[in-house]
Amino acid sequence: MIGFGARANFRDQFHPPTPYETWLRGFTAGNRIRVVGISGPEARRFAERAVVRNSTKYGAWQQEERQESTFPFQKDSFFTVDLLAGANEVAVNVNGTYHCTFTYRDDPRAVTTLNINGDIRLHNVQVFA
Repeated sequence: MIGFGARANFRDQFHPPTPYETWLRGFTAGNRIRVVGISGPEARRFAERAVVRNSTKYGAWQQEERQESTFPFQKDSFFTVDLLAGANEVAVNVNGTYHCTFTYRDDPRAVTTLNINGDIRLHNVQVFA
């Protein structure tokens, strides 16, 4: 981690294990997370051809949001996902192209954890917060 002032930080982790977890001090407008990885051959969402977004509250999963019209991932292929925090929602870009948004369900200042799991090999995770 490299610090830039009282709240700003940058973390750049290479080849972290999956499942992966790191702390956040909120995820507010101007913050960004970049995930670079390779999707595994057994990723269960490939059969559904759906990008599913969700969050937890008090440890319980909330209602899923699904994007089924386009599926930007390919098995055993590198991908880059950028999560860009805005004032009311998170924009999701996949491989440099806008894919969808995810509206905040709670106060974005209360976001404390990023979890990544599933059939994925992580190459790099960057947190700009």
